[in-house]
Amino acid sequence: IGTISTNIDSSNVYSNSNTNTDTNINDKAMLNKHLAKIALKKLMFQKRMNSFYFDCISKGDIASFNNAFDKNLKSLSMININTILFQFAKLRMSKNNNSTSNNSNVLEAGLDENRLRSIIKLLEKHQPTRFDSTSPFKISSPQSLGNLLYSFVGIDLHLQPNKSTTSSTTSSTTVYIELLDVLSGYIKYYDGDALTPRAISNAIYGLQNFSNVSNVSYVSNVSNRSGSGSESEAVVVRKVLKHLIPLIKSNNINTNTNTNGLTNGNMIFSGQDVGMFLYGLRNMKCTRSVAQESEGSEVRELLNVFGERLLEESNPVHGTKSGTIPCFSAQAISNSLYGLHNFDSSVVEVRKVLHALVPHIHASVEVFNPQSVGNSLYGLQNMSCSTGSSRTGTGTRGRTGTNTSTNEAIATGSDSELYLSAVDDILVALTDKVSKCTEPLHAQHLGNALYGLQNLSPSNTNVRSLLDALIPILNSCEEPVEPRHIDNALYGLRNMSCEYKQVKRILALLSIKIQSCSDTWLSTNIARGVYGLQNMSSNTTEVRDLLDSLTLEMSTCIATGSYFSSQSIGSIMYGLQGMNATQRGVKEFISTLCDALDDNQEYYASRSARKGSTSTSTTSPSITNTGSGSGSGYSQFYDDDLDRKALSMRTTGSGTGSGTGTGAVEQLYPISSQNIGSAIYGLQQKSCIDNVEVKRLVGSLTNWIEDGIADAGGIDLDQQAVSNILYGLYKMPINIPEVARLFRVLLGAMSH
Repeated sequence: IGTISTNIDSSNVYSNSNTNTDTNINDKAMLNKHLAKIALKKLMFQKRMNSFYFDCISKGDIASFNNAFDKNLKSLSMININTILFQFAKLRMSKNNNSTSNNSNVLEAGLDENRLRSIIKLLEKHQPTRFDSTSPFKISSPQSLGNLLYSFVGIDLHLQPNKSTTSSTTSSTTVYIELLDVLSGYIKYYDGDALTPRAISNAIYGLQNFSNVSNVSYVSNVSNRSGSGSESEAVVVRKVLKHLIPLIKSNNINTNTNTNGLTNGNMIFSGQDVGMFLYGLRNMKCTRSVAQESEGSEVRELLNVFGERLLEESNPVHGTKSGTIPCFSAQAISNSLYGLHNFDSSVVEVRKVLHALVPHIHASVEVFNPQSVGNSLYGLQNMSCSTGSSRTGTGTRGRTGTNTSTNEAIATGSDSELYLSAVDDILVALTDKVSKCTEPLHAQHLGNALYGLQNLSPSNTNVRSLLDALIPILNSCEEPVEPRHIDNALYGLRNMSCEYKQVKRILALLSIKIQSCSDTWLSTNIARGVYGLQNMSSNTTEVRDLLDSLTLEMSTCIATGSYFSSQSIGSIMYGLQGMNATQRGVKEFISTLCDALDDNQEYYASRSARKGSTSTSTTSPSITNTGSGSGSGYSQFYDDDLDRKALSMRTTGSGTGSGTGTGAVEQLYPISSQNIGSAIYGLQQKSCIDNVEVKRLVGSLTNWIEDGIADAGGIDLDQQAVSNILYGLYKMPINIPEVARLFRVLLGAMSH
């Protein structure tokens, strides 16, 4: 109140020069006192409304909330908006954690799109152009800023609802992008106290469903504040990060010390803070390709600032009052690593954060449970390490593998060497934690753990040590597995070679799991599983046994009428590149694959007939599946190698555990240049001389390519596809009719 009354400018109220000076002073004092009373009443009213909104939302009294909100809309302050958004975020979290919660109806009927847009208009009206200490629409404290961004928790921006089932009162995802956009202006002009670690972690945690990379399947309709047009989700997110970074920098550990020279406890990033911060980045991307573009600049700078802060806190001088680094819980560690699953270790800032996490993992005394194991390893899926090296400490060594970074200048000298060893150091630290896990893994944890290994090679002794520690708890999994668990586990082996005993043991384990799986496999499960075998050889018994198990599942899949998309065919063939078609297991699998290709020929024939008889619709038949709801992490399992759009009949159920979800409708998309290149590339090492199965495969692939090109109205083969095709045809005898026909079809496509 003192601040408000002091800043009231009453100097021009009395401009009459004849007014007595003493009277003027007294009148000004009375005016200030009167205005202070008005400000106090307004503030007290806002506080009472704040308590009222809090109680209504907490108790689920949606009618009272709606009535109060609509009646007092014009008098809302930032404090009120913060409370409303934050409480509804807590409702969303409650709904996600308990699908049977009664809060679901409150959530949908309360903060609907119309009320959200009312808040947006109010915020736009008071949009700051500079910091104004007297404005009721300023973000007044670090906690307020953290809570505002935290309020976006639980909003899934990338799964569009089914229009036929969506409630008319449910907020669309687009409006949240607009809300975040308008709030970015308030963050830009924040001038309060230095952000606390908890405020920083809350703010980043709230962005967990946002991406900094443009997504062709989702573009919001946010109006550009500086003119016409629209901004994508990625543009808005990068804008928010840009405004947050200087605020995070201002939280300097060296300027927050107490009289004893030790860092204040409330200015240290606890394990929970670190876990929330990095988990909030789970949908952000920072790969080498993204890092080279402007889309990755803000995330790289954010990681650089955060990594620097963690390195400072890892120094016992800056630690807690006892002089030691903060002890992280198992959940904090697993959340931290899980949040990095879209981050590439070829980027120096990513390695910097990994390097800063290593001492915290070693210092943690909490035993990892199965979820911690699964989530921690899942976060490594874009990390690669050196080959043929062994690390047992935290010393320095040379560059890891073939990874490079475009901005190595950020890390120089000995620091650069440490950062380059970060993945190896993480593997050493996690191996110790995994080896001490005594609880049996659940099926989901099994899939998560192996999926995260997809860019690691067993030629590295640290990887083999991790596999040795992981195998016993993989064997401990007694829970029935689903196809999605197995296909993700196999996909995670795509850089593994079966020449190592650890990989052989895992393959044998997965073969048994496939045989005990009672659910029907979909074509995409088969495709992803076989794709993971691309570096395996059929000279190994365990590989042939696995192919036998997959052959049975593919036969059942075909029998249920499941078509194989062009992407699935390409992925399956690509995974067979190291298989000898004369060996047991491979022969039977190829024969069954030909059956799938022949079924696709019937599908193309039916499409051609429909095109000739009617001009109404030529879209592929859609299939809706009902399956188990996807658990933590599984919504992320599709990447560039297996395009989400091209996979047919993939169940993307909602819910967790064994809850039932309704599968998304997907279609057979047209054949692509990449599909053809991948499929023919997989023919290598498969001689069709005196081999009936390979001859049939070549003929079936030719039909598939010919029909697919005709159905697509022609196709342009790119350079990579032509290269893969020619490599796959190496040593194929042209005098065999099936091969000659394949050449003619491919040459026809290449002529474009």
